[in-house]
Amino acid sequence: MSDDLSWSDLIQEGWDPSLNDFIHLVNCPACGMQWWSAVRHSEMEGEEFIRWREGQRFFNALYEIRPDLAERIRGTLQDPFFAEDLPDSIWAWLILHWVATPKVNPAPRHLATVDDLLEDVLANHPLTGDDRPEGEKK
Repeated sequence: MSDDLSWSDLIQEGWDPSLNDFIHLVNCPACGMQWWSAVRHSEMEGEEFIRWREGQRFFNALYEIRPDLAERIRGTLQDPFFAEDLPDSIWAWLILHWVATPKVNPAPRHLATVDDLLEDVLANHPLTGDDRPEGEKK
């Protein structure tokens, strides 16, 4: 990266990292730390980036850059998150899927709140819902 640009500049300009960029970020502690600080707007989180397990660093960076691929690997036998060292097979998986899978950002998931749950469950529960006899509704 040139001295004129910072990671924040690249991110603000809508930088779309390539596979080579991703591999470099995961394997270069200094660059990865600076990039993560810029993404998260926090120096402290950048320092955490270099203390993570290799698999954790790989997965978190993948989730930031290619969330579609991170979701495909999450919870599978290939999921590297808890790995201290990255196996060669994860790089083979990444190369095959990065090229073969067009980049698609998954739709954000709606996480149910307690209020949503109560509204849904209580309204339809036989002891609290509208199906109760009129005298029991109070």
